[in-house]
Amino acid sequence: MSDITTEKKLELIEQVRSQYNKNRYDMSNREKILYGRTSFPEASREDSLAAGNPPSTVSFFKLRLLLALVMFVGVIACHQSGIKIAGITMEQFFQVISADYYADVTEFVESMSESVK
Repeated sequence: MSDITTEKKLELIEQVRSQYNKNRYDMSNREKILYGRTSFPEASREDSLAAGNPPSTVSFFKLRLLLALVMFVGVIACHQSGIKIAGITMEQFFQVISADYYADVTEFVESMSESVK
């Protein structure tokens, strides 16, 4: 290994980096085709940190949590004040979301499996 010059080492490092970037690009395209993803979040975070930029991850958890809380408070407020939404009272809404459809679903699945035979 001692007979390899510094220039040769730099050239090899550049080749490895270029192959790495090519592989990442290929995987990104495959992910986009298969899963609809546009990029690798881990790779972009690593690139951002390597470039000295702070990580800029977009998390929709806080937005979804806020939306869920607003909807929950809205349902409770409608229930307390007796407001109907699209002609549905909150009592009807609570009945529908708390109903047990297991028997109906199993009956439907059994009828579908018998019709296939």
